[in-house]
Amino acid sequence: MRIVSKKKKRGKLVLKLVLLSFVLYVIALMVSQQMMVQDKKNKLDALNQKLTIQKMKNEEIKKSLDSENEDDLQSIEKAAREDLQLAKQGERIFINAAGK
Repeated sequence: MRIVSKKKKRGKLVLKLVLLSFVLYVIALMVSQQMMVQDKKNKLDALNQKLTIQKMKNEEIKKSLDSENEDDLQSIEKAAREDLQLAKQGERIFINAAGK
């Protein structure tokens, strides 16, 4: 009878140790996963900040190009009017006969 009860006690002890080991493993795994998630969130925040900065730079460049393009169009229009004596459609040109 004693041999059987010692085996049962050992079996219960082994089962408890296995369960305890499993619980500790799960806890360690969860902590590790939480640390990885936090690290990924930090990286995502950094990338979002870089993206916002890059969008702002792109907008500034776009505005700069638009203003340069507008300046170019005005200079082209001026050259067409003065050098080539061209006019817009429907526009009347008056020439001063007395001189300049």
